[in-house]
Amino acid sequence: MIALLLTLFACETETACTELAAASLTLTLTGAGGAALVDPVVTYTVDGVDRGECTSFQEGSYTCGYEERGHFVVTASATGFETGTVEADVAADECHVIQEVVSLELEETACTAEVVASALVNLSGTGDEILEQSWVKFQPDGGEVADCSSADGYAWTCGEDVTGPMTITAGASGHQDGSTTVDVQLDEAGCHAVTETVDLALEWLPD
Repeated sequence: MIALLLTLFACETETACTELAAASLTLTLTGAGGAALVDPVVTYTVDGVDRGECTSFQEGSYTCGYEERGHFVVTASATGFETGTVEADVAADECHVIQEVVSLELEETACTAEVVASALVNLSGTGDEILEQSWVKFQPDGGEVADCSSADGYAWTCGEDVTGPMTITAGASGHQDGSTTVDVQLDEAGCHAVTETVDLALEWLPD
């Protein structure tokens, strides 16, 4: 009789574990003041070991790991925002990890007031000739043509924090016009252009 009762008690208290993998940590990610985040990158480590990127199934929500336990450090970054981190310890019961739910708000990057040239053009001929009445212009994709500036006729700056594809065209007396296209990127902080350097050599006009 006693043996039967013990058997029944053991059956009643046995935990039925599911086969569904439990998420270790979920993160809600936002920008300060509700600002939109463009293509954020969220990665995590467990006990100091890099585990790669967290997955996102809906905007602003990320899942970091499944059935992983230990000390989590989650790092999030996005253009125009300061990188942020959040930490949590994930434990487990007899079946699965106990999911931790955390949130992180990224602060906007404080951009400096400096103005950065979009492109720096080094203009030359095909030989040692001196370029006379030289000029350089640029046109952003879908924008208007604008003049570049130079102090000596050889080194030219084009655009001020203009980003994206642009066509640069140059000419000089007795030379054929030359042109090239560059794609000016925005820096990681989302503040300024990353200056493109262009070497442009002009050919003589045919006789």
